[in-house]
Amino acid sequence: MNLSVSATKRASRAFTLIELLTVIAIIGILAAIIIPTVGKVRNSAKSTQCLSNLRQIALAISLFPQDNKGYYPRGGSNPSPDGTLVNYAKAVYPYIPNRGNSATGVVTNKVFLCPMEPLQPDATYANSVSQYTCTFALEAGSSASTATGSGGNGPRQVASIINPSRTYLLLDGVPRSSSDYSCDSSCTHNAALTDLNATPAAAVKISFRHNDNINVAFVDGHTAKVSFTTLKAELTSVTPNGKDRWNGKIN
Repeated sequence: MNLSVSATKRASRAFTLIELLTVIAIIGILAAIIIPTVGKVRNSAKSTQCLSNLRQIALAISLFPQDNKGYYPRGGSNPSPDGTLVNYAKAVYPYIPNRGNSATGVVTNKVFLCPMEPLQPDATYANSVSQYTCTFALEAGSSASTATGSGGNGPRQVASIINPSRTYLLLDGVPRSSSDYSCDSSCTHNAALTDLNATPAAAVKISFRHNDNINVAFVDGHTAKVSFTTLKAELTSVTPNGKDRWNGKIN
């Protein structure tokens, strides 16, 4: 008699097939809700880190003129002490130290790497790598005495950039596998328009890796996330001239 009661109790505690399938279904539903959310949170954190990187680099570029007679570094062609040419990332070496031991040493600081970029160099990379590109705000014109900043290519004086809070300075760039996943150090307005007249996925100079958005830093140091459509509208606008947003000068 007792054995029968015990067996009945054990049977009543077992899951039925319907209950088991219900639990599995609930787990599946919860996973479907949680996993995408976790992915979005992770990407949001990476995007925030990218904006922090851009802010640090923009700050370093803003410090450069204080030690260089009011001139910014050039985007991709800065004369270094030994006569070689270095890009903006190497030029700001005193403000963002790298593994190299001089201003011409290779750029290997993680601040120049966007965590949202899938093409990352490995831990042993020895060449300079920056996954952010400059606009021509550091390249187009050197005059500080006119509103247009007219003249030859850089270096630019601080006063020659007509609207620092509206002028783009740094953006996500498209890296190349042939150069340790680094991007071009500077990008012309025409090259940017070529990318904007294609699709985000087909861009070859500026990257929209943040869900078809691009992280940017302005000359005055503030950063923002800008959509593909917004950037295209701003750089192709006629009034005001969209080109001044890229070059920091009219025409």
